[in-house]
Amino acid sequence: MERLELNISTSFPKIELGEKCLFLGSCFSDEIGNKFKKSKIDTLINPFGVLFHPESLVKLINRAIDQDFFKKTDFFEFQDYWFNYEMSGAMAKFDRNEALEFANENLKKMREYLLSCDRVFITFGSSVERRVNGNIVANCHKQPKNLFERSISSSDSVFFAVKTCLDKLIKVNSKLKIYLTVSPVRHVKEGLVDNQISKANLLIASNNLVKSLNYIEYLPVYEIVIDCLRDYSFFKDDLVHPNSKAVNNVWQLIKANLFTDNFNKFEKELSKFQSAMNHNSLFPKSSAHKRFLSSILATANNIEGKYKIDLSSEKEIINLCLKNLA
Repeated sequence: MERLELNISTSFPKIELGEKCLFLGSCFSDEIGNKFKKSKIDTLINPFGVLFHPESLVKLINRAIDQDFFKKTDFFEFQDYWFNYEMSGAMAKFDRNEALEFANENLKKMREYLLSCDRVFITFGSSVERRVNGNIVANCHKQPKNLFERSISSSDSVFFAVKTCLDKLIKVNSKLKIYLTVSPVRHVKEGLVDNQISKANLLIASNNLVKSLNYIEYLPVYEIVIDCLRDYSFFKDDLVHPNSKAVNNVWQLIKANLFTDNFNKFEKELSKFQSAMNHNSLFPKSSAHKRFLSSILATANNIEGKYKIDLSSEKEIINLCLKNLA
């Protein structure tokens, strides 16, 4: 089938092994962030869970930079768990003190990454906003609809909120390279028309941010999935979330265009090693399998020495298998 093609270009230095990356935003940032992590890039992914609205993201970035820690009063009880309107429901805990401690530990972790990492990838999901007492919530946590005021944020409001935050961030970490993306996930519960308006505002805001700030680039993930792949065979059964084929298409483009040749060489060797690790032998107690395990252990040692990365957890698994065969 013929398809439109769109490449990913960058003026930033290519990403190399040993760099540190932070992923924030929609569930698509989870998908790509996990690809980075699997490829042994030092990566932190959504320490407060999946977040969709840009202003929810920047509120947490500001909290982390300013060390504005959460208080007990920031949490509310629902169905025996303690929730916070600034973060995903996945962060809820049964005990309020535990919820508070967990949130503040993640805030410290996020701050450490913001101040020391090399790249931040921010994925905007939606500009549909809901407010309680004038404050945008990151998640409604299944509370009654009449508690919230719903509207769609303008591209200007998104632009100014994000720009103010990122200007602050670059002052505390001047080496940062920041990538903006818009999630291709359709927010059908908002209605298809409002979803399109919502995405349009995010795209306009992202374009204006790139024009205004020289430490930001836009990655056309939304366009690749929606326009180039443009087929429900690239979506899960819900017809909303991109499936593994779509994610892999984007990942291949990111690898080819954002990473160094040295990284891509390493990634090929690592991928071959990981495939060998996942191989299930028909005869696990055979001497041939023992030789196979010894060979992939040698491969692990070779990759570690060649690329200066840590494969100790993988080697521990292999050694345990060898021990059980002794």
